[in-house]
Amino acid sequence: MLVCDLKKRLLAYHQAAGFELHPSFPLVTKDPTVLFTNATITPFKARYLSSARPQSYSLFQRCLRSGGAAGLELVGAHDFYFSLFEMFGSGLFGVDHKTAVRYLLDVLDLVGLEQERLQIIIPPDERFQGSLAGVGIPREQTHIITTNAHFWHSWRFGQGGLIGSGLTVIYNFSANPHPTIADMSADERCYVELLNLIAIETAEAPDGSIYQLPRLGFDFGAGLERLASVLQRCSPYEIDTIKPLVRCVEQYGPQLGPHESYLIADHLRSISALTTEGLQPSN
Repeated sequence: MLVCDLKKRLLAYHQAAGFELHPSFPLVTKDPTVLFTNATITPFKARYLSSARPQSYSLFQRCLRSGGAAGLELVGAHDFYFSLFEMFGSGLFGVDHKTAVRYLLDVLDLVGLEQERLQIIIPPDERFQGSLAGVGIPREQTHIITTNAHFWHSWRFGQGGLIGSGLTVIYNFSANPHPTIADMSADERCYVELLNLIAIETAEAPDGSIYQLPRLGFDFGAGLERLASVLQRCSPYEIDTIKPLVRCVEQYGPQLGPHESYLIADHLRSISALTTEGLQPSN
C-alpha cells in the first residue's frame, strides 16, 4: 500500500465516523513546553482540559523531535528513527477503555495488519487488561510493565501538562509467537513499535500538584513511516515517499554507507520542512 493510499484510507474512515479532520499544524509551535510540534496531541491539549465534551479529531501531523525521548543519536544508525516524521493521530472523547481498544483494532484491521501478529504492552491497569480480553486479544499477546524503560506505560505531554497511561502495539515479524519484553527490546527490526493508545485522565498544576481532568480522553498516535514500512515490508527509509531522497543522496555521495545516507536524508527532510515554514539561522 502506497503512503498516499494509506492516508486516503485512514482519513476517509475517520471522516465517515464523524471525526473532525485537520490539516497538519505548523512545526514551529506556540506551545512553550516543546521546541517544535512533536506529536499529534501537541495542538490539541486544550481539548483534554475542557469541561465540555470536545469533538473527536483526526489528522496526519508533521512532527520534529530534536532531543529528550526522541532517540536523536539513533537517527541514521537505526532504520526506525527520524528527526522529521509524520504521525497519524486522533483524539477520542466520550468513550471508555473497551471502546477505545476496539477502535484501535478496527484501524489496524482497516489497513490490513493481522491481529495475530500483534504484541501489546500495557500498564498495570485492569481497564486495559479487561478491554483487550473483551475484544478477543489472547492473554499471551499482552505484556504488563510497571516502569518506563525501553517501552513506556506512562507519558507526560510537556512540563506542567497532561498525564496519561496507555498501551504500545508491536508488530511481530519474527517466527516466535510468544516473545518476551526482553526479546522485543533487543530486536526492533523483528518487533516494530507501531503506535500508542494513551488514556489521559490527569494533569499537572503550576504548583506541581496532580489533578483530575473533567473527562477521560484517549490519544492515538502511529508513526506513518513505521506503519508504511510494515505494510510495504521494507525499511522506513525505503518506503515510496522517502526512497527517492535516499537514492538522490547516494547518487551524490557514492562513498557513503547506508546509515550515512539515511542520516543525510533525514536532515535534508528536516531542513526542508523548517525552511518551508520560514525558519532560518537568524530567527
